[in-house]
Amino acid sequence: MSHPRISLIHPTSNPFARNAALALGEANLLQEAISTIAYNPKGVLSRYLNLLPQKISSRVALELGRRAWTAPPNAFMRSHPWQEVIRLALVKTKLNRWLNLGRQGPIDWVYVSLDRHVSQHHLHNLDAVYAYEDGAAIAFEVAKQRGILCL
Repeated sequence: MSHPRISLIHPTSNPFARNAALALGEANLLQEAISTIAYNPKGVLSRYLNLLPQKISSRVALELGRRAWTAPPNAFMRSHPWQEVIRLALVKTKLNRWLNLGRQGPIDWVYVSLDRHVSQHHLHNLDAVYAYEDGAAIAFEVAKQRGILCL
């Protein structure tokens, strides 16, 4: 008997989502984890941070450290960072306030963009999708049409 194949989706890779991915991975249920920014501290990007001026490098490393997320063994980590990178740049430069985008910037845009992408490109050969309701309305709708369990 094969194990169910589950995709876990969370736009900002919070600690709860990362721990859920680890638990699903330990149970050999996780096929992939999908987020906007999934920083691998041992990856290529960490080496390039050292090329930046120290002040910038430390600020970027701090922000990326909050997004450190590597997939458990036998699972894939998928990241789709561009909208979140733009949002973070707006927030960190305070342009979000000047543009009247709110304290968190265009966070809804980030969530909907990832949700739409997942619904179009990641709902294949799955038994279930694990996501938070505020970032999965479209993906859950498509998954249900395909007979995929929504968690």
